[in-house]
Amino acid sequence: MAKQLSDVMKDKNKADSIDELIKNCNQASKQISESDPFICLGCKRKVTEITFESGYKFKYNCHCEAIKMGKKAQAKNEYIKHSRYFDASLKYIPQQYHFVTFDQVNSTDPSVERAKRISERYVNSFSKNNPQSLYFYGGFGLGKTMLSACIMNALKNSYKVMFIDVSMLLNDFKLAWNKDSELAKSNYTEKMMMYIRTADLVIFDDIGAEQGLKTDKSMLNNLVNSRMQKHSIFTSNLKNTELAKDTDYERIFSRMMERCTPVAFAGVDQRRKDKFSKEVYQPAYDLSNPPF
Repeated sequence: MAKQLSDVMKDKNKADSIDELIKNCNQASKQISESDPFICLGCKRKVTEITFESGYKFKYNCHCEAIKMGKKAQAKNEYIKHSRYFDASLKYIPQQYHFVTFDQVNSTDPSVERAKRISERYVNSFSKNNPQSLYFYGGFGLGKTMLSACIMNALKNSYKVMFIDVSMLLNDFKLAWNKDSELAKSNYTEKMMMYIRTADLVIFDDIGAEQGLKTDKSMLNNLVNSRMQKHSIFTSNLKNTELAKDTDYERIFSRMMERCTPVAFAGVDQRRKDKFSKEVYQPAYDLSNPPF
């Protein structure tokens, strides 16, 4: 139905066709009343309000209603299109971050608070016409992945957004080299590269954690090249000086930094914070009599 309505709306001369289509769309519910004709303040056409058995009310002959229906159908189609990109990368997103929001970022470290403000500004100013990138770097467990996921969740319903664990993706690409594998049979590498090239935003998580083989660096280079002049977010536990020690990584890093803002994370590993404090840590057994 949405496709029919969209086709009709393209031609303003087919007003009668619009009316007929709308009338047919509501035949599934029995009409119980019809108002006297009146002029719609929006489209200035003579309309009647029809009430159906289900309680639904509809202004017959009103183009405002047709336009509203067309916009709803278009929004639904856009949502489905955006979902394809998100779903393609779902396996790479840590489960605890599927629905995380900025409100859940509660670090008191000044660098993380600054990173949060930058991330929120990034979301609020996001525009496909002005591609910008972020480079989150710092030690383990400081919130780089979490903040990246917050950006992802804030934009995924309005844009084509992907989240990629770099090590996992490169491993899948290598598994697809086996022509008998399911990944190869489904053309996984080609499909993922198409999604990555055409997405509005791609988050590359944990760059530098891959094995560091020549093949890994070559594939990573291809990924970064595919995002030139497009929105990207990169996270890494490595500083730029550490990446620069390797010639291949230095070349990749140079391309990553085009129109890119580096954002440093400092502080304490939140995943291990207080894990071994006297108040929290409780031995699982009597230390004087260990089970080994």
